Amino acid sequence: PNLFKTMKYLISLFAIFLILSDVFSQAKGNARYERQYNSRSSSREVNTIRRSSNGYSQTSSSTSTISVNGTDPFFVNDSTMILEVNAMMNVKADAFMAQLSITQAGGTLEETYQLMQNRISAFMKGLSTNFDTSSIYVDFISLVPTYDYVVDKKLFSRTANEVPSGYKLVKTLHIPYRTNPQLDQIMRAAAKGEIYDLVKVDYVVQDIQGVYDSLARVSSRLLETKQNRCKALGIELDSAQISLLAEDVSSTYPLERYKSYTAFSSAALPAQVKQGDVTKVKKNKAYYYDKINYNDFDVVINPVITEPVIQFMYSMSIRYEFGR
Repeated sequence: PNLFKTMKYLISLFAIFLILSDVFSQAKGNARYERQYNSRSSSREVNTIRRSSNGYSQTSSSTSTISVNGTDPFFVNDSTMILEVNAMMNVKADAFMAQLSITQAGGTLEETYQLMQNRISAFMKGLSTNFDTSSIYVDFISLVPTYDYVVDKKLFSRTANEVPSGYKLVKTLHIPYRTNPQLDQIMRAAAKGEIYDLVKVDYVVQDIQGVYDSLARVSSRLLETKQNRCKALGIELDSAQISLLAEDVSSTYPLERYKSYTAFSSAALPAQVKQGDVTKVKKNKAYYYDKINYNDFDVVINPVITEPVIQFMYSMSIRYEFGR
């Protein structure tokens, strides 16, 4: 009886564990199904950021102490120390530039151009309400002849001859806009002209230098705080020689930060069914915006974001040489 009660108790605990694990896993979101974005690739991303920030502080000396989060000094060896600050700012775009691609085929040159112009005119007309269409730039991409095959049937053979069949014209529309809701307006108007290919959306920041200047000021104050902390710990920075003062800047745009995943759960294949006899359903691929993680930064300006942003990064470091 005691053994039976013990087994019943263990089974109950196991069932509760399965239920709770499923509940807690829901908080992660479906992005956990993403196969390509495991912990190893995340580690590579962090290392890449650090190499970009620390590329100027390479040394062949053995390392005795390394700060993980940048809070403490980085001791290269007994006579060399590096103080570093990594800062980030999330910046919303001041404007956007959407690019739509149009491909038109026709039997003759005149027909091809006329069909293309009809589609562009329909788009412009649908967009004219509350939108300045004069700022749209139509970019000519290519005009190439197209060919088809004509089969020549003979008594004992058949041959295929390539003959001209018409033209293919490609153009791109560059459409500036100011607010995110306007992109829906653009795509609705584009559909009226049978234009569906949104190539990309560029995010524009007017004063990039001003962003880096702000990051430099914040980093300088934080670097001074680190210097004071070192002095409080008994590290005599005043007696050290500054052998290197360096800074590094970089940025990442939303176009570079979108990731994809396919979320699904398949049942085990029945034993009597062979793998080659299975007809699988095409799974939908989902996309999401994945900003750079804040782990490697001492300070993040505008950390709370509700929409894709441009992330500007700034790194400042000073190398001190002691005993020279």
